[in-house]
Amino acid sequence: MGPELAAITYSIEAYASGKSTTDSSNPRFEACQVVNVIGTTLEDPPLSLGPGNRVYNLQHSCKVGTRLLSHSDGSIKAIAAQPGAIRLTNDGYSASQSAVPVSLTFEPSSANILPPQHWSISAKIER
Repeated sequence: MGPELAAITYSIEAYASGKSTTDSSNPRFEACQVVNVIGTTLEDPPLSLGPGNRVYNLQHSCKVGTRLLSHSDGSIKAIAAQPGAIRLTNDGYSASQSAVPVSLTFEPSSANILPPQHWSISAKIER
């Protein structure tokens, strides 16, 4: 189960009480600190990533063409695998590495069209 599916809050609560001349029922000091608990076993993120998911999209295609007003020469499709979970260290100051393999495929609109030459490939991560 993913952490976003559970509604469990772990916290440390502390209060100090003592005799008060004005009101003996209320504590003099109280505080609460929410604690994040990380499991001891490694697990992959169990996200359900369907084609209609707006938050996580692992596949995208765009049309490419050589001329501005002509029809497209084909499309480039990018397909990514779901990355592994990022694990925090016990002190919380560093994290494990994660990578996302991306497959780029050119799908021509006709059989006689060659794939475009790429000089650079850029990507961005959106939230």
